[in-house]
Amino acid sequence: MANPLTPDFDRNSNPGRLVTDRFDFALHYEGVAFRHDATMIDLKPDLTIGADFCTTVQEALEALLGIIGHRLLLWLQSAQLQLTWELSH
Repeated sequence: MANPLTPDFDRNSNPGRLVTDRFDFALHYEGVAFRHDATMIDLKPDLTIGADFCTTVQEALEALLGIIGHRLLLWLQSAQLQLTWELSH
């Protein structure tokens, strides 16, 4: 293991050089370039939504959509039953 008090780079040869170009980083930060989709963004900490264990933003969105979709379907079925009952009486 490296000693944190002794850096792994040679101080005489361009110390502290950034790996990412400042302009590329600015484009990424501003959302212009180097974008990521939801499958590439990890959740820390991981989330459990309903019965789903989610490790990425995509998985979390799908779990939430599943819950919302299921509840909406139940509500629509209930509204249809209520309407059917009202029309029959």
